[in-house]
Amino acid sequence: MGPRFQYLALLGICLVGTAFLEVRFQARVWRRPFAVLRALALPWLVFNAVNELAVFRHLWFYNPRYVTGWRVPRHYPVEEMCFFVAIPLCALLTFEAASNVYAGRVVPPWVRHGRQVPSPVVLPRRDVTRFRPAASAVVAVVSLLAAALLFAAALFEVRSDPIARAEARSSYERLAHRFDWNIREYPVLALGLLAGVLLLELGWWRTGIFRLRAFWSTMAICLAFMVPVNGWLTKLSAPVVIYASDEFSGLRPIWDIPLEDFGFGIALLLLVLMSWLRVTRRLEREDVVATGRVAEV
Repeated sequence: MGPRFQYLALLGICLVGTAFLEVRFQARVWRRPFAVLRALALPWLVFNAVNELAVFRHLWFYNPRYVTGWRVPRHYPVEEMCFFVAIPLCALLTFEAASNVYAGRVVPPWVRHGRQVPSPVVLPRRDVTRFRPAASAVVAVVSLLAAALLFAAALFEVRSDPIARAEARSSYERLAHRFDWNIREYPVLALGLLAGVLLLELGWWRTGIFRLRAFWSTMAICLAFMVPVNGWLTKLSAPVVIYASDEFSGLRPIWDIPLEDFGFGIALLLLVLMSWLRVTRRLEREDVVATGRVAEV
């Protein structure tokens, strides 16, 4: 396997490395393909569209040595489309495994043999139809304010720069590249995504995900594994993804990973897990209704 398949191989390693969660921790993600498709549809569409926009705006591009060269329109590598399937699947497996451990349905391997494990107690689901103020609300407000300030700065400090966009080849490209922003666009994009997902959760879906221990454990585990995975893609010695130096903050706190990538990744994982909760809870309600109808018959 040549270096052109490096990106795809990395995604394959992620999927293979989390496959044991399906069996050992009874995650039951791969065994619910239709639920997975419904849950991943919105995150996949949103983040592929955002990524395509970023590529189109030249916020980042891909090292041709480490990608297959298989592309969809506008020079978008197929590896990125696979990324927004593989990483969410790993997150769903982790979330379901953590949920089973906390619920007592699975005894984790680090529990000593012979130790008494209490039988799981089925508790009624908490009412999440009403919003309860919490620390997540503070995070959402701060993120929204920061994103609003950045967008306001972008709107009021726009200046034309026809020379920088002179190579646009179509009317759409000429219109999109007509202006050059006086701010770095990747921080705005990352903050905007994170603020939008938080607004969706707190203002509309209200899944109560921030009250679940499994969610926080999943985020901690996924962010820990994000370092080697994302670090391999962005390492300066042989980068797969190359960032425009004038479009991100320039901060690379851990293994050459741009700081904005963490915001981007958190927004992706949060939207995936929110969507999964909505879909699985809806399916559970449908099963209850169907079971009740069968009993009546």
